[in-house]
Amino acid sequence: MSDVVEKQTTKSFIMNVLNGLALGTVIVLIPGAILGELMKALLPMWSGFATLIAATAVATSMMGLVIGIMVGLNFKFNPIQSASLGLAVMFAGGAATFLKGAIMLKGTGDIINMGITAALGVLLIQFLSDKTKSFTLIVIPTVTLLLVGGVGHVLLPYVKMITTMIGQGTRRTHENFLFI
Repeated sequence: MSDVVEKQTTKSFIMNVLNGLALGTVIVLIPGAILGELMKALLPMWSGFATLIAATAVATSMMGLVIGIMVGLNFKFNPIQSASLGLAVMFAGGAATFLKGAIMLKGTGDIINMGITAALGVLLIQFLSDKTKSFTLIVIPTVTLLLVGGVGHVLLPYVKMITTMIGQGTRRTHENFLFI
């Protein structure tokens, strides 16, 4: 393994993944947060705002891709490694669904599953990084998407249940505070 991998602590590994999750989330949500309501209000004045509203929705649905790339950059991955991680996280996140031969983007996907997939992808890429040499362009994207993206995609329904329970618990806690 490389020197970068050997010096990595569990804490720094987790922080790199979490920081990538946070930064990726902010990057994709900011355009819609800043422009969304303004463009909806101005839509009657110019129909072109509908295209811009759609652009912010597409950006939001690309959260997995951006998170994967940000996590890769936090680990000092090269462009091939970062983009490969982004593809795997995007596939596993659940924002892209397949229906009757078409790919549909809906929502952001499951951010917890994105974090799990990103962490697994980092481990795989670090393991393979000094073994692939001149075959990096062929091996890293393919293996990362198929193995890590595939595992993340299989985990998605189970992780969604956990995410739903966390959301319900948060809602109940919030509702209880409103009555105090």
